[in-house]
Amino acid sequence: MPRRFDENYCRRLAAPPEGPVPFGHRFFKWVLYTLSHTLTKLEVHGLERVPMSGPLIMAFNHIHYLDPYVLVSILSRYNVPISKIENFDIPVIGWTMVKFGVIPVRRGAGDRKAIRAALDVLAAGHILVIAPEGTRSDSHTLQHPRGGLIYIALHSGAPIQVVGITGTREFPGAYKKLRRPRFGFRFGPVFRLWHSGEKVSRDVMARMEDEVIIQLVRVLPLEYRGVYADRVDEETVYLEEVG
Repeated sequence: MPRRFDENYCRRLAAPPEGPVPFGHRFFKWVLYTLSHTLTKLEVHGLERVPMSGPLIMAFNHIHYLDPYVLVSILSRYNVPISKIENFDIPVIGWTMVKFGVIPVRRGAGDRKAIRAALDVLAAGHILVIAPEGTRSDSHTLQHPRGGLIYIALHSGAPIQVVGITGTREFPGAYKKLRRPRFGFRFGPVFRLWHSGEKVSRDVMARMEDEVIIQLVRVLPLEYRGVYADRVDEETVYLEEVG
């Protein structure tokens, strides 16, 4: 991993809950919040469901590159997103991501440093923002998850909350019609993974991943549900609602 993502960088991401939020995070969160509310129409439902303290894995459907930028701006708590390392090479955007505090991950293989950084963020009691699908969906609908989220949830013990995102694919086309795009964010309930305590098999982990995506299905309209469209009523076995 490049020097700019060394142990000091990862340690900064897991800022002590009682300490001040890093300036770069606060500044760019304010910039993103201001731009989001100025350039778009935001419709946010269920934000009050987000716990005010404690570790939390925030899982979202990824349909547009703007999704995580807007999402992190509307969360009132300190949060750390995960992004593929290639995004850090984009001029200006990459620099902004470093200043905000984003975990870089190498896709295609288990990135131990990224996982360790994610676990440290959760151990410090913060929100980890992650897309279970691992990348943007070209069809703008839900795809099968690519792993990572369940491993982090099992090893951290952190609860999971889903947020369904709609409308971001209207950007920037809506401006051609002289209107602002309408972005929707709908937060679901908070869940914990349940298992017997024994070693979790790959098949069980795959089922756990599916159950998280099924929670996403339930906060998304039909046209966003993709390969999970007919699974909205499936019973969940490994998720227990918190509270």
